[in-house]
Amino acid sequence: MPFLLIDNFSAGLDLRRSKEAAPIGSMRRLENAVVNQGGEIEKRRAFVSDDVLDAYGDRYESRIVGPFPAPGYSDTVVLKHRRDSLSPESADWTSGSGSIAKRYDILKGYEKIRVWQVKNPVSPVDFGSLLHLQSVGLFGGEAHVMDSWARAGGSTLAYRARQTKLTFTDDQPTAIANVSDTDDFRYNLTLSGRGYFVKNTTLKLSAINDPADFAGTGSGSVDFARSGQPIGAATALGDYFGQLAIAGSLGVQFWQVDSDPAQLQYIRTASAQVFAPRTFVRYGDGDLLFLSETGVRSLQARDSSNFATITDVGSPIDLLIRDELDFADADSEPIFSAESTSYSTAHFFDRAVGVVHPATGDYWMCLKDKVYVLSRHVGARVQAWSTFTLPVPDPSELSERSGRIKSRWIADICAVGQTLLIRTFGDKFYLYGGAVGDTYDDTRAVVETPFFDMGDPSTVKYFNGLELVCQGSWLVEASIVSPDDGGTIPWFVIAEINGRTREPGRIDLNLSGLQIALRLTSLGDQRAKLSQIGMIYDTGARK
Repeated sequence: MPFLLIDNFSAGLDLRRSKEAAPIGSMRRLENAVVNQGGEIEKRRAFVSDDVLDAYGDRYESRIVGPFPAPGYSDTVVLKHRRDSLSPESADWTSGSGSIAKRYDILKGYEKIRVWQVKNPVSPVDFGSLLHLQSVGLFGGEAHVMDSWARAGGSTLAYRARQTKLTFTDDQPTAIANVSDTDDFRYNLTLSGRGYFVKNTTLKLSAINDPADFAGTGSGSVDFARSGQPIGAATALGDYFGQLAIAGSLGVQFWQVDSDPAQLQYIRTASAQVFAPRTFVRYGDGDLLFLSETGVRSLQARDSSNFATITDVGSPIDLLIRDELDFADADSEPIFSAESTSYSTAHFFDRAVGVVHPATGDYWMCLKDKVYVLSRHVGARVQAWSTFTLPVPDPSELSERSGRIKSRWIADICAVGQTLLIRTFGDKFYLYGGAVGDTYDDTRAVVETPFFDMGDPSTVKYFNGLELVCQGSWLVEASIVSPDDGGTIPWFVIAEINGRTREPGRIDLNLSGLQIALRLTSLGDQRAKLSQIGMIYDTGARK
């Protein structure tokens, strides 16, 4: 009797072909799950909130920058705020160095995650709302944080941006100061012993070995619009295989950098539109991934070809991203606080953010309240996209300052220890995997296959049985009807299972049709894994 076996899901979520013609092993829906290095599907871990950090967020009411990394410490992050004190005065927060910082420790298995909060030296007098546009350059024991805010008062929107230099000694913030030379510069990067800052078409260089010195040896500025093909106003900076990548809305310029200022020189320009500056993240051995108007793109693919859309790393989920972007202007709810509604905007490219998970190496691109996850394991030939959704907050936890909808959007995310710390626009904090790093909840992972015609689309098949190799509890559904595009697939329940269903636990089917699709949904709050799907069918008389 014919048997269809799917024992590798390494293609992940892939919407490039229709649901009737997609390759075996690809998914039409892969939600709240990832593909591991063995090509199996695993349910994602829980987004666990932290009461102490949530209280901190309530205290500072949308005036927080971060979390961002502490220089030289993989287990330490920093939160910066614009208020007059370092409250909350809670037993959970320990006084740090002098009066500029407090510390909160989170036990995570055998390691300790340390969260510092520091008061920003900018006076809150002209402060309206944070724009969450920070970029962070790390150099020695210093963090050079660029962040932006909307000015309070007036009838028109006015932006401000400033660099603050935060110095660390023995894992403690010991000084914080404004660097006025970089006022209104938005993005920075430290590379080859120097800080680089951009504003419009100006690239500003710091002195050698001091990203806060703009008068010393090696400092200066360059109008990069005079070099090579124009790329428009700068949107981000990145380290691309040791070269400085200046991203703009029309392209990306590559520059050779060195501690010797005379070695700074323009190299070439690639056609790549970087609209979301905080998604411009180094990935793998030196590539940069980013969100553009067409989807998630790879700079390496764009650098080698100006026609990389078809084969680019983000191509499998372009349809999902474009659906999100199509609704960019449909939601007019204020993005900032209720007291600053004149600063509202529905454009959210500058609020999307990317990060690499420190333990798995997965790239996370956070857009609104969703995470698009790229799992790539070269040795196992896995390159798979999936999606995560954040927990829906209780109505009492929704922030009026950020709006009912956008309270759930991801504002900032940072690697810490072997996991990620997340803050939403409602200033609710989540630790992925929880304090022990391996916590699960009742979130449902959903796996939806394409329609299988067994290589013979014109012959009726009799589907007799289904075998699954899996872990955990799953709801199994099937459909033999593929509606026209835009129609709803009629699913019907086959079984609820717990663990593998090979003989003698095979799931009996009594279905006939030209094709069949499956949908599997995890049940319960435990780990769940899907390793193999086997379909038993016949093309002759019904057995």
